Amino acid sequence: MNLFDIEPENKEKKAKKPKLGRYEGLMRSVNTEPDPYKSFEEFAETSSSTPFNFIDLFSGAGGMTVGFAKAGFHPVASVEIVEIASDTHRRNFPNCKHFCGD
Repeated sequence: MNLFDIEPENKEKKAKKPKLGRYEGLMRSVNTEPDPYKSFEEFAETSSSTPFNFIDLFSGAGGMTVGFAKAGFHPVASVEIVEIASDTHRRNFPNCKHFCGD
């Protein structure tokens, strides 16, 4: 009898359940708890001093979009899969086309 003749035990593996709803829970806690430090910053988009447009992939809430817009570039579109980050990006850049999904 050698090592290759031994059959492994048939152990059933439990399938991991996906962690659904974690962003919904975060959104509820952000919207319901009063926070004296929560503030929204408004910024004026600069006029496009360069002829360059850009698309922000994996945009998140729009941090890189802010940097490029302040540098004079024109944001055309953005893509983000996380819904709460997409909502923030839409609020910050209403003139930019946005896609939320995979």
